[in-house]
Amino acid sequence: YGTSRRRVQAMLARGEHVILKIDVQGAATVRDRLPEAIFIFLMPPSLEVLRRRLRDRGTDDDDSLARRDADAMREMAEAERYDHLVVNDSVERAAAQILDIVEASCGANAG
Repeated sequence: YGTSRRRVQAMLARGEHVILKIDVQGAATVRDRLPEAIFIFLMPPSLEVLRRRLRDRGTDDDDSLARRDADAMREMAEAERYDHLVVNDSVERAAAQILDIVEASCGANAG
């Protein structure tokens, strides 16, 4: 999919805050280009919960689930590289934590 650097730069130039949903490779690229960015890793409560969520969706076959499982383990190993870690045990709680991080970051970067 990819993220348009030009579009992100235009939004930042207008003073807008930008939220990107990207994998760990994309995050590394963004960090290289925008070191002042804040990075939040959204993690499942456990690998088993993630597996159950993916199975319950019913959109992936066994091979796809195995690939996603391997991808998730590889990405979770990179979580320590992020500025913040949010455990997605509840959508409401995770969203509130992300909002708190964004608001605190905006205040810290406002001056």
